[in-house]
This record gives sequence, structure tokens and C-alpha cells, in this order.
Amino acid sequence: MTRMTFVNLPVRDIGATHAFWTALGFSFNPEFSDDKALCMIVSDAAFVMLLEDSYFRSFLPEGSPPGAAGSELITALTVDSRQEADTLADAAAEAGGRALSTMDESGMYSRTVADPDDHLWEFVHMDMGGANA
Repeated sequence: MTRMTFVNLPVRDIGATHAFWTALGFSFNPEFSDDKALCMIVSDAAFVMLLEDSYFRSFLPEGSPPGAAGSELITALTVDSRQEADTLADAAAEAGGRALSTMDESGMYSRTVADPDDHLWEFVHMDMGGANA
């Protein structure tokens, strides 16, 4: 059995979130998307559920804190090349996000961005041969 992964994140504005990720070339599963949620397709087995904030909170146990200071996680997505990492980071900045950092060492190249809701994302290219291309 192939395990599927669903990352769930709160967002402030579903429309703005849809526009941002569409500008980066991602698509959504309409069967699991509506005015409160977007199901962003990462791969055949990985999805990101972008949930309107109050809807996201409805899944939390009663008494859960409203949110921790800083980032709750960094989601890393692999890409096929350094150029694709750069292209996605540049598109994120143009679509309302922020390009934050670049890492280039030991055959791994990544660009870290913040989306409009300040979630952190890394676009990572790994050179399995260990050489920086």
C-alpha cells in the first residue's frame, strides 16, 4: 500500500492562497477544495490541505493554543534542478511571498521562501552524485 501524506496548514485568505500557489504552477483537487479548504497536489501521494484559519482550528482539540511563535514547520519539496528551485523562489516573491535564503552545500541546493501566511517552504535540489551542478 502506498501511504499518502496530507500536511494541513491554516491560511488567512483562501482566494489569495489559491492565486499564490497557482502562480507557482501547482494545481488543486476540486473534490477536496471549496471556500474553506484547498487540496494542493504535490504528487500522487502528497497533498497540502490549505484550510481557512477558523476551519483549521475546528480540527484542533479544545483548549489548543492559538499558535506558537515562529514557524511551526518547514515543508521541503524536491525539484529537478537548481534552476527550478530558483524559478519557484522567484515566482513566490512575485506572487506575494518572500524569498528568504539560499543554501548550497554538499550536493544540496535549496531556496527557502515564506508564503503569504508566513509558512516556510524549501525548494530543494539534491545532486545524488554529490557534485554541485
